[in-house]
Amino acid sequence: MASPIVSDAILLLSKPLSGGPGVTTALTSLRKELRVLLQRRWDRLRATARAEQWEMEAWCSRNVLRRHLARKRAVMTSLTDPTTGNLVETQDGVLELARQFYKNLYAKPPSSPYSFPFVKSYEQVDICDSPLVEEELLAALKSMKRNRSPGSDGLTVEFYVKFWKVLGKPFTTLVNRLLREGTLSATQREGLITLLCKDESRRTDLRAWRPITLLNCDYKLIAKCLSVRLTPVLSTVLGPYQACCVPGRSCQLHGFAIRDLIEWANARNLSGILCSFDQEKAFDVISHRYLFKVLREAGFSGQFISMVRALYSRPSSAVVIQDRISEPFDVGRGVRQGDPLSPALYVLAFEPLLQRLSSDNSIGRFPLPPGSPPVALFAYADDLSIVVPDEATVCTVLDVMEGYCSASGARINRSKSVVMYLNSAPSSPRPVHGLPVQQRLRILGFHFEPDGLTTENWRLAKQKLTDRIQEISALGCPLTARVTIIRSLLFSFLTYVASVMPVATRTKLVLEGLLFRFLWSGSSMYVARPVIKLPRNKGGLGIPDLGIVATALHLRWTRVALESDMLLTRSFASFFLSTRLRLFSPEAFSNSVPRAGTPSPFYAGAASTLARLRDANPGIELDSLELHDLVDLLTPDLPAHCVRYDLSRHSPNWKLITASFLDAKRATFMYRMARGCLPITFRPFTKIPTRGKCPFCGSREDLVHIFSQCALPAALLQRIASLYGHPGVPFETVRFLNPLPAQAVNQYVLLLVECSYQVWVARCAAVFDGRRPGLHEVLAKVRKEIWFVLHRERQRLGVKKFLETWHRPAVIFSESGGQITITF
Repeated sequence: MASPIVSDAILLLSKPLSGGPGVTTALTSLRKELRVLLQRRWDRLRATARAEQWEMEAWCSRNVLRRHLARKRAVMTSLTDPTTGNLVETQDGVLELARQFYKNLYAKPPSSPYSFPFVKSYEQVDICDSPLVEEELLAALKSMKRNRSPGSDGLTVEFYVKFWKVLGKPFTTLVNRLLREGTLSATQREGLITLLCKDESRRTDLRAWRPITLLNCDYKLIAKCLSVRLTPVLSTVLGPYQACCVPGRSCQLHGFAIRDLIEWANARNLSGILCSFDQEKAFDVISHRYLFKVLREAGFSGQFISMVRALYSRPSSAVVIQDRISEPFDVGRGVRQGDPLSPALYVLAFEPLLQRLSSDNSIGRFPLPPGSPPVALFAYADDLSIVVPDEATVCTVLDVMEGYCSASGARINRSKSVVMYLNSAPSSPRPVHGLPVQQRLRILGFHFEPDGLTTENWRLAKQKLTDRIQEISALGCPLTARVTIIRSLLFSFLTYVASVMPVATRTKLVLEGLLFRFLWSGSSMYVARPVIKLPRNKGGLGIPDLGIVATALHLRWTRVALESDMLLTRSFASFFLSTRLRLFSPEAFSNSVPRAGTPSPFYAGAASTLARLRDANPGIELDSLELHDLVDLLTPDLPAHCVRYDLSRHSPNWKLITASFLDAKRATFMYRMARGCLPITFRPFTKIPTRGKCPFCGSREDLVHIFSQCALPAALLQRIASLYGHPGVPFETVRFLNPLPAQAVNQYVLLLVECSYQVWVARCAAVFDGRRPGLHEVLAKVRKEIWFVLHRERQRLGVKKFLETWHRPAVIFSESGGQITITF
């Protein structure tokens, strides 16, 4: 009914009116209705804006930060035409140039006469090839990530989750019919290609951009189900060299093996060449004919292959640049990046090359410890590295790879494929069969030199951390939001390197200094670092200690390496643990197997950590411990100089001080008040008589006075006490949220925190702006903010759960007909 009211009001207001009580009354009524309508619309917009602000402050998750950082990155504005070399800068020209590039890249290749067979271990792979069931699709739907860009139909994962009870059965029936017929619907075959720049120095070169295909959610559901069926059998189909997509394997284990191999070669003065091969557009150029041939040769059933083939029947894509979509084109080759099934299919297509490299007797063998596979070969998806004894073997490896490329459609990028000599580098090294020679290789994110892992890893990690902190600092996040950023985003830059490389004490202090300066926004550190590193339930903020986390990671990954089916990693770990292997696996130790005379420094540290844990905790079962539990066991007690930060005598309710229904500003305020580090003007032992006065009453200013004794907080606390029938609210409850009433606890905490926060805002306004807000103004702000919190909680929890959580009993508000009224 809103539109007629608005249109009638505009009509009446736009025409001259003759006098008359009827017309005047109608116009007055319409004006009132219009004001009500606009006020309601403004309230909705304000609530939405408040929710968005809350999302940025209180839920600074990895996805929110990624979206913020993605907006800061420049979009594609110009491209170099590969045929003419001219720079194209118009939007239409850039879009058409990108379309032609990917149309040619994905064009169906001609049939290849070359063969590169898959050597299967089983006649038939034991994989489920029955029709999809509704429960399977629902499990796949729940496992998919939320808040992701949809495909061309605009339907998100959240849409399917919301309406699955209605869509589940007909969707399952439709999917199985399409898979039987061997082709999907037109929209399911569509994809939108978005581009991410891999090399900022070559932004105008399309080869420097990674294409990510946005697929519709219904397609990804089917692909996810097939991926869930395929992943568990990959460990039986693939050899021990491929770490991608195989449960229990990871690129960190390859980092372990390469680090240990270089140490092995240096200890025995073994000459060799470490080769790292790069493929150009590896995922995008695999031949579909070759892919399905590999699936048949690997022993997959015809029914399963037909389901996969249905997903690759006449697919099409269009390029998206600056919100403009090109004309679609057919995709005749490649596995699309963005498809849940693509990684598993690619590693299967890549496996014949690994089999040939490991079994070809013409390839020279680099000496390895007992129990190792025949060749030092490392693969993670398309990243391939191999250690060979001499330059002649490099030529043989290149010949084998050329044969694989001829059969599969892959391409070796010789300009980015590099080699590094181990112990036998010539004085003036020349390219080895066209491959450049370097003194440092980057493999799977780790930097290796002929002496092993280099300190360059930590220098680059520090640089990356510094750059990201500079980008994020523009957000202006409160303290608790910065804690989330450190834990979820920034710390991951360091733990990846720390998992395979020890961290020196000086490096640890420098890196933690960057994190803590970001935590406190570059100002003084009000709380000691050991206290901040405590868990939240003990009064800390849960900031991890880099040294302790690195120690825990070394122990955890050593155990994983000893139990892994990646034979080279396991053999090196067993060899370099020497006699300390008894600590990890007594049954695996044998005196008849050659081992290192003394453990290497890395494994000696891991063994010492394990021995220390078992001495302190006899009978401990490390297999059942998560990483954070292991870190807690390794964390020492607070040092003596931090005892003054111990507030256990006050029993602070740390869980409620940073409760989830408080936004980040209020949680930060409550934490700093509990820790006594709010920036008040009063300082003990100061000799300046004009400082430390309350801006409202002139009394000496401290925390007790600001939040309980001054007239403004005293009036607010008296109102709260009268609501709950208490004689008063002590300052200990205001500061530490303990003790609390027996009922309506969340409402009590929300009211107490909001009143304290608004008192602090009023105090800051009086100190810095010279304006002294009165009781009624502060009360109005308290009511408004509480309404926003309750409104958001009802949207987040749903009406039923909201009433169960907040309305039993209702003390500070009432709820009727979907409307929340604050009664405080």
